[in-house]
Amino acid sequence: MNNDSENFVPEIDPSINLPCDTPPVEPPAASGPSIDDVAANMSIDDATLAQVKQLLPPGTTTVSDDLLKALVLAVRHDEDVSNAEAQGYVRGRNENIEAQCGFDHPHGDDDVCVDEVNFPRYARRSVWD
Repeated sequence: MNNDSENFVPEIDPSINLPCDTPPVEPPAASGPSIDDVAANMSIDDATLAQVKQLLPPGTTTVSDDLLKALVLAVRHDEDVSNAEAQGYVRGRNENIEAQCGFDHPHGDDDVCVDEVNFPRYARRSVWD
């Protein structure tokens, strides 16, 4: 190397295998409802379930309800955000149209009753009367 300020990173030889003292860990035995049963109870469609299964470690057969809900929310996040954005856009457009056309709002200011409005009364007579 020509430059002393650069850090030297040696190349790793992938052919070297280090001895392993611990045996490989096998997944625990199934103790509860399977992923498919939980998904059926939560009415999750097949495409979403396939994406969720890809996120789980290989060999996983059971999951908790909370984990499955979190993974489904993660998988559907982009779609949910775009749907919310579209709904907000439509709501904003409708409010602008109502404001420009003068449509009555069902939640408008109906608190003021016409009977309660007091117009000023002039007790003095004008010189023109």
